[in-house]
Amino acid sequence: MMFQDCRVGDTIYIFDRSTICLTTKNVVRVSAPYPDRNNIVVDVSVDKFTTYVFKASDKIGYCGELAISADKSVLMRVVEAQMASKERQVSKLKEIIEQLNEE
Repeated sequence: MMFQDCRVGDTIYIFDRSTICLTTKNVVRVSAPYPDRNNIVVDVSVDKFTTYVFKASDKIGYCGELAISADKSVLMRVVEAQMASKERQVSKLKEIIEQLNEE
């Protein structure tokens, strides 16, 4: 689902890539699309104090280490990519440990 299609009450999935934590919030307000610089954007509020600005036609947005989407399958690809990256890192670290043990 594109951000411009979000409605009040829809679930937003927020994946924190640094703490490896998933939270969900419900949309409490969505602005009408409006121009901002060279993009058409929408404001998506998930509570009284937290509003994100996304390109209206995007299905995922990033805010620092947060990956945010209203579409589970889109966010799943981000999580799977991070998992693959971590698996490669663990594999490389194991190789380094083996090298150190050989010396």
